[in-house]
Amino acid sequence: MLGQFRDRGWYPATEAPFFNQHGGSVPANFPLEMRRGESGAQAGTIYYTTDGTDPRVAFAGSPTPLTLVAAGAAKFAAVPASADWDTASPNWREVGFDHAAAGWASGTLGAGYESDTGYEALIDPNFNFLAQLQNVNGSLYLRAPFTVADPSQVASLTLQIRYDDAFIAYLNGAEVARQGAGGTPGTPLPWNAEGQDGHSDSEAVTFVGIDLTAHLDKLVAGDNVLAIHGLNTGRNSSDMLIHPTLVATLAPPGGGSDIAPSAQVYTAPVALADSAQVKARLKNGSEWSALADATFIVGATPAGAANLAVSKIHYRPAGPTQAEIDAGFANRRDFEFLELMNIGAQKIDLTGVAFDAGIDFAFDAHSNAVELAPGGRLVIASNLAAFAMRYGSATPVAGQFQAGSNLDNNGETIRIVDGSGGTIRDFRYEDAFPWPEAADGSGASLVLIAPESNPDHALPENWRSSAGAGGAPGSDDRQRYAAWRDSHFTPAEQASGLAGFDVDADLDGVPNGVEYLGGSHPRDGSSLPPMAARLAQSAGEAYAEFQFTIDRASDDARHRAALSTDLAGWQHGAASLAPTGPPAENGDGTETWTYRSAQPLSALGGAAFFRLEADLRE
Repeated sequence: MLGQFRDRGWYPATEAPFFNQHGGSVPANFPLEMRRGESGAQAGTIYYTTDGTDPRVAFAGSPTPLTLVAAGAAKFAAVPASADWDTASPNWREVGFDHAAAGWASGTLGAGYESDTGYEALIDPNFNFLAQLQNVNGSLYLRAPFTVADPSQVASLTLQIRYDDAFIAYLNGAEVARQGAGGTPGTPLPWNAEGQDGHSDSEAVTFVGIDLTAHLDKLVAGDNVLAIHGLNTGRNSSDMLIHPTLVATLAPPGGGSDIAPSAQVYTAPVALADSAQVKARLKNGSEWSALADATFIVGATPAGAANLAVSKIHYRPAGPTQAEIDAGFANRRDFEFLELMNIGAQKIDLTGVAFDAGIDFAFDAHSNAVELAPGGRLVIASNLAAFAMRYGSATPVAGQFQAGSNLDNNGETIRIVDGSGGTIRDFRYEDAFPWPEAADGSGASLVLIAPESNPDHALPENWRSSAGAGGAPGSDDRQRYAAWRDSHFTPAEQASGLAGFDVDADLDGVPNGVEYLGGSHPRDGSSLPPMAARLAQSAGEAYAEFQFTIDRASDDARHRAALSTDLAGWQHGAASLAPTGPPAENGDGTETWTYRSAQPLSALGGAAFFRLEADLRE
């Protein structure tokens, strides 16, 4: 098939460059080798880029169209009566010929005649040569003068012509095109010649384009002339028409080179220090090869369960605003997204990574993202336009959900596989407690707690609601104990140990870590985290309840409630106390939990004590 394309001039004969590896993962400073064609024996020079741009451009900028001879431009025409015009110096085909002195007619349309109906509107009244042509002569001459300021800036040239029946075109005296005229190309026909091949009336009324770019060297700065020898196939024909135009394109100032400014000449193996999309072509004379295009991912490790986490799931966003509805986004599902995070120490290769449950999305087919830096995040959005409207354009977005897929509001399985079909992630999220319920329509997203620790995605205790509405796509909405400590303790106090997580710096009975979780001030004894104990009746029995408020963004710290009957031994877990339900959302990034004793107060000896415990995650 390529051979047939090449025979027809549809595909270049010059072979594209060959790479020693056609893309994929490679080590740092991989030596990329290129050879001239498959055998390496093809003639020419390899030009390549590493920024994803084509080494070949039509020009160093966009060409500018330019009409040199318009359909309604001034023209001059005559029917020759002898060979004198052909033998004069300069002759009628050349710039210096004096058509005015020779008595040529002037007009702006086509030239010829019509003895019936058809060409009347196309022939200028001054160029109606019925009496001079029909049954008299088969030839007419037409000249169209034009000027060119700088021929070196002309990038292409096209003759567009209506004709019945044949013609020879000249540019400044040199033949540039011949259609249906017969004779020997390059040798003018006599003043009374006739055409050999006809061009029907239905064809003649349409401009035919003929590429004259190969004759750009005929142009000169200043005055030029397009000359047409029009030919009829018979002197007794009922009509004749010659109506030419000439159009060009101008390269921009600077030369119009077809080699891109960013292109480099290949002379030796290219050491790839960073990931790159490499594009290369072989230029053999004026012919360019097809494009060799490959993406190399340098120094990356394959994506897997050890380095790729689902860090956020926004399965039921807040409903659309009126402005969003007016923009065409009337469904809250338009604003869904899912976020991935590289939790490893090296950049990871996303080649072959795909979702085969939950949403439909494959990086190879649906994204330009090929790698993810350590700590980097990528969002996959339900609707790219809706996402940009609500969340802005600064968030790194890998692509859009495919095949009409969306995240299920009632919970579903999310599964991610690698290029060989191996499982990277396979878990199910839910929309009801013990999963965070604030993610179910109030505007928050599900956020994986401490993702760098690679927690089990299937456990609800490893997820929280985002600190604020909107779900924080592409960003980290956590606060960290280290930053909180730095804002409350001087370097000297930290060096003394006063800022330790388990230290009670203000001697109010609450260690720094609990003050951090509860949002109170560690240096003010009157500032205490919100906590309370109370009695609650159930089935005629009194139960002890413990209520406390924490900042859910403080997810580098873990918390648990503890129960004691004597302030000596402390009990944890559902056998002693358990949450009464999901936490109450306070609208400021904090949440209030309520725990109840598993046994009535009477079974606890009439007294119950509670405390909130905290520790930092490793």
